[in-house]
Amino acid sequence: MIREAKSQGKSPLKTLDFIIEHGMNMLGGDAFREPTMMNVQVWSEAMRREAVKEALLAVTFNTLGLAFAELFQEAQGKGEVDPQLDPRALGITVMAMFHGLVLHRSLDDDIDIAACGEAMRALYQGTFRTSPGAA
Repeated sequence: MIREAKSQGKSPLKTLDFIIEHGMNMLGGDAFREPTMMNVQVWSEAMRREAVKEALLAVTFNTLGLAFAELFQEAQGKGEVDPQLDPRALGITVMAMFHGLVLHRSLDDDIDIAACGEAMRALYQGTFRTSPGAA
């Protein structure tokens, strides 16, 4: 999926948009519930068992999280993202937002996934403020 996203995106942040859109479509789909319940159980087990934690990190944070960090680092090189920010921390934060939505969606079928996707993009694109000086 990461390679496909990079081929679709004309910039690192557009690539990130593509990945986020894919995730939001997955969350909004009918087939979402069963795999998500299993994911939550795996996360819970990872808190108790080192082997499960390492496996989970290997297939999520060390792949998609690394890809996010690389996208942010590339965006920093193009002047699109503040170079003072840690690209790994940015990637982890975007993943945390998505995982938070996964948990919330598993409990609440009524959330508007499309609106949540727009909110995520507004946050990482810096467009959620009405003016540059808004605090």
